[in-house]
Amino acid sequence: MSEAENELKRDLECLRLASDFTRLSGAALNPELREHCIRMAKYWSDQATGEPKVGPGECEGPGSAS
Repeated sequence: MSEAENELKRDLECLRLASDFTRLSGAALNPELREHCIRMAKYWSDQATGEPKVGPGECEGPGSAS
């Protein structure tokens, strides 16, 4: 598999995760959980769209309060 195909596959997986978290946020009854799901959806969407890829544990990660 070429590097371009691997990148496309990774981007599609990131978008799938973003979609899953978006759906979960709509079903969450707890406001904190809803906000967390929205942050996670944004994080994975950013990963797929080429936004700066910040490593785990850094300021922009999925667990950070933005």
